[in-house]
Parts: sequence; structure tokens; C-alpha cells
Amino acid sequence: MKQQESEHLPFLCRLLQTLPLRQQILIPFFVILVLVGVAATVGSSLLIGEALTDTADERLLAFEEVLYREVKKQEILLSTYARIIDYTQHVSLSNDETGELAMLQDQLYASLSDAHITVAYYPANLEADMVPPGLGDLFDQTRKSGKPRFRFVVGEGVTPALTVAVQPLDHGNPAGTILLLQTPMTETFLKQLALPFNAEASLLGMDGEMLIASEQASLPPTLASEELKNVLTGKRVFKTLDREGTDRFLFYAVPLGTTDLVILVVSLPLNQVETLIGILAKRSLLTIIAALIIGSFIYYRLIRRTMTPIRDILEATEAVGQGEQGVRIREMGVESGKGELGRLAKSFNRMMARLEHLYADKVEQERVITLANEELKFKEILEQKNQEIERTNSELKSNLRELSALFQLNKTMSSTLDLNVLFDRILQTLKELIEVPEMVLLLYNQGGEELGVRKTVGLDEELLEGVSFRLNEGITGLAARGQELIYLPDVRRDDRFMNYKGKVESEGSFVSSPLVVKKRLVGVLNLHKDAVGGFSESEIKLIQAASNQLAIAIENAQLYEKTRELSNTDELTGLSNRRYFQEILMRELAQARRYHANFSLIMIDIDHFKRYNDTHGHLNGDIVLRKVASLLLQSTRGIDLVSRFGGEEFVILLPKTSRE
Repeated sequence: MKQQESEHLPFLCRLLQTLPLRQQILIPFFVILVLVGVAATVGSSLLIGEALTDTADERLLAFEEVLYREVKKQEILLSTYARIIDYTQHVSLSNDETGELAMLQDQLYASLSDAHITVAYYPANLEADMVPPGLGDLFDQTRKSGKPRFRFVVGEGVTPALTVAVQPLDHGNPAGTILLLQTPMTETFLKQLALPFNAEASLLGMDGEMLIASEQASLPPTLASEELKNVLTGKRVFKTLDREGTDRFLFYAVPLGTTDLVILVVSLPLNQVETLIGILAKRSLLTIIAALIIGSFIYYRLIRRTMTPIRDILEATEAVGQGEQGVRIREMGVESGKGELGRLAKSFNRMMARLEHLYADKVEQERVITLANEELKFKEILEQKNQEIERTNSELKSNLRELSALFQLNKTMSSTLDLNVLFDRILQTLKELIEVPEMVLLLYNQGGEELGVRKTVGLDEELLEGVSFRLNEGITGLAARGQELIYLPDVRRDDRFMNYKGKVESEGSFVSSPLVVKKRLVGVLNLHKDAVGGFSESEIKLIQAASNQLAIAIENAQLYEKTRELSNTDELTGLSNRRYFQEILMRELAQARRYHANFSLIMIDIDHFKRYNDTHGHLNGDIVLRKVASLLLQSTRGIDLVSRFGGEEFVILLPKTSRE
């Protein structure tokens, strides 16, 4: 909708611009005048309509108050008469002197007759089919409560009446009786009350059913459930109904004692309001037309007088547009420079004089500007080329750094096939190249489908001992599962980062790079920096390239370990290896069971070997292992089998030898 309005508005503006200036000024004036008149007419009509509606509501409230008081008056009157009748009846039965009391009762019943109030007694145990229509539940409530109960009774063949049922005082009758008083409330009753207000009235039951209505009362509109609920809770509800004419209705609930209530409906026709609004609209329209005619005539005369000097200015500007620089506007045409148009003419003449001087300067300036633009163009080209050269140099330096780092990593990887040595050297090289304070290498266990910590740099390895991740657990597991590098600029902003399951408190940036060979997962390399966003784009590319090389090196070293395990001899000590020892052990065990022979095993471990290794180096550690192996061979028999079980552990198999 807004887009359509924005499209129409430029179209109207363009259409208006095609007209002469006089019409461009007159047409908006006429449009504004019409809009102001229409707005004034509509606004005044709405204000008068609201005021008349408020007046109608006040009349409805006044009528409702009168009707409410009249109903409550009849209720109080019935209640009072019921108590008086009950009391006099009780006194007459308990007192022998009944002369004066009888006269009092005659006067009482005469007053009831004048007030059109009927009195009747009914046995309390009256059969249901003998109870007058509409009074059965009223009698039951009266008997059960022992208190007066009110009801508005209406029905076929029954005069609408306000009814009260009272259980009299005990007169010695065990069965008891029920005193019933009724005062009629007919259409005439409502009509008499409505006549002074020129309104109509009706009474509804709690379910909205019509009970009685004045002679000309309109059928009230149906109340919604929420509106009916508001009425029954004592709130006033106004409604307007458009049928043959517009009627205004007021709904209000009137309680009858404590057991019943009726809904008062009072209404007023609003036809007079609509007629008055129509008259005002016609008068406003005539006023607008008269103002439009008079204003148009006056405005036209003023515009015509104003347009004469404008025409002079227009002719002068057209001449200037054709290249005539000596054009001047006659000041007599604009009353010797008085007013805005006069000042415009003087300014125009001064401008033309100035233009004559500026035109000569313009030619010279254009020549100078042309030369300057050519020089600036060459400078921009030169600067652009310099930027391209700097960008290329930066890329070459980055590539050279990456290639140098990869070369150094490859050199480190090819220097050994021992996994522990390989891990130490590679992680140390990466730490120096990328300046990463903390790194963790995790290897993939295919059998358990989990990643376990194998080597750390900058973190206590014993602290992370036993820490492992499933393939969908944490950033490490997600990187391994997706086989894609994951970079967290700030670990505190990502809930997936698990701080190695609470073993380490980390902050800053984090990279988890999977180690993959031919789409086969080998492990994951995690790198930490204390700074947020600490890894640059070139460092991430270097980590990816290094991860690929590291994965290949790990796989080669693992294959070498497996190949070495398949041989019978340990290459360092020359002893039998673990695999060969296990084969001989199984064979010796089978023979011992078959021939009931004995054999013995001796397990040997070098104490504090790890500390010696860390202190004196792996080369000296290897010398110790070879020396121990030589001593064991010298100290055993030819039929005994001496094997290296693993690391610094040795085992000796003694065939046909008992424990003793």
C-alpha cells in the first residue's frame, strides 16, 4: 500500500510540473481549501454525534435509575406487607381480643387492594400439580431456607408480576403454609415510567429471555457471553443497534432479594442525531463552495499580478540559456527592485556581470585542471601498482614461511620412526614455528572409537592422563567426526569447549585440527593461545598443512611399529621380542600339560629407568638396555629363552625348571 502511494505521488508531481506556473500555484490552493473544509465538516459532525450520543447515554442512565428504584420500591413494599400480614395473623391467633385487630387487618387488605397487590396462602405440602405455574421451585426454596424469596413470574395466561413467598410464623399448623404476595408489572407499568424520557423499556431474564416490554419497545440486541457475564456481575453495558433506525440500548441487572434477578433494558432512538448530522454536513458543504468561489477569485487576481515580473525573469533566463551573456532584467518590470522579485532581478543582473568575468577565468582553469587530472591519474596508477607489488610480496613471504615450516617439519618427521621421539620433536617444532604455548596430541583408538591424550606441550601430561573424547564429544570430537579444522577465536563464548573435561582452565583462542590420511582418522592436534583471536589466517593454513604431514608421519611410524612387532628379534637388544616369546610360551605350556612337566618364568624390570632416560638421554638409555640384555644372556642356560617384554621390562622362560 505504501509503495503504491509512493508511486502515485511522483506521478502527480510530474503531472503538476507540466502545467503553467499559475496553475501550479492555484491547483494546490484549491485542493488544500477543499480538504480543510471537508475535514472541518467531518470533524464537527463527529464531535456533534459524540456529544448527542453522550446525551442519549445520560438520558438512558437517568431512566435506568428511575426504573431500578421503582422495581426496588415494589420489592421493599412486598417484603414489608408480607411481614405485617404475617405478624397480624400471628397476633390474631394468639390473642382473644380481635376486634381492633380485625379492623386493622381490613384496612391492611384495603391498602393492598388499592396497590393492586394480591395475597394468597398455600399449604406448604401442596402437590406439585396443584402449584401455580412458575412457583414450584420458589415454594421449595422458601420451605428449605425459611426466608422470604422473590421471583418475577411470567407465563402463558399469567399476568407478569413481582412475587414474594414467605413462610409465616408457626401458627400451630404442623404442615405450615406459604404466604404469597404479588404486584403486577405489565406493559402499562413500563410505559408510564418510560413516557417522560421518550424512551422504551423491557425486562429480561438471566438467560436473556424477554419477560415484559413497553408497547413500542424494540427487540433488544443479543448479548455476547462476555457481555451477559458483565451485566450479571452488576456492570452497565451500552450497545447500539442499526435496524430500521439506530437505537441505543442500556443493559443493567436488578437483583430481586437474594435468589433472583432481572435485566433492565432501556433504549432511545438516535434518528434525531443522524438527521442533525446530515443538516450540518449540507451547511458545511455550501460554506466550502462559497469560500472556494470567493477565495479563487481573490487568489487569481493576486497571482496574475505576481506573474508579470516572473514572466520577465523567465524570458531573461531563456536568453541566457541560448548563450547571450549580456542579458539584463529591466527593474521597472519588478517595481524598481522592491520585494523578493525585485531583489531577484538585481541579483540576476549582478550574477550576469560576474559570469562575464568568470567565463574567461573558466577557460584557463579548465586547461590547468586538465593537466592536473592527467598527473593525478598517473599517480593513482603508480600507487595502485605499488599496492599490488606489496600485496604480492606479502603473499610470497607468507608462502615462503609456510614452505619453510613444512620443510622443517618434514625434516623432523623423517629423522626418526620412534613414536615418542617423533611426537616430542614435531610438537616442539610447531611450538617454535607458530609460537603456541600449549599443544595436545590425541590419537584415535579404532577399537574404542575414542580419542586419547598421547602427548602434551605446555600442560602437565599427568593432569590429562586418562582423558578421552568420543567422536561427538566437545570440539575435539566434532573436529574428528567431521574431519575438518575447527577454530574458536574465544573459547569462553562457545559452550562446546569442555576444558578437557574440567581438568584445565583455558581462555583465549583454540584450534582443533584432525589428522587424516586418505579419509582415515589418525588423531587430533589441539593448539591453544592465551590471546582472543590469537591465530592468524596464515597460521591456520600452516596448521592444516602441518596436520596432513603429521598424520602421514604418525601412520608411517605406527606401521613401522607393527612391522617391528611381527619380527622375532628385538632390534635394540638382540633378544627375542614379545611376540616370539608369547609363541614359545604357548608351546611350552602345551607340552607341560601334556607331559606333566614344569617350567618357570622370571619377570625383570629396571628400576628408575624413566628418570635415568630423562636425565641422561635416550642414547644412554639404549646402552643400559643392551648391557642388561647381555648380562641376562650370560647368566642363563642355552635352553632358556631371554626376551625383551617391552620398554625396560624383560622376561626369562626356564623350561623343565620348578620353582625350587
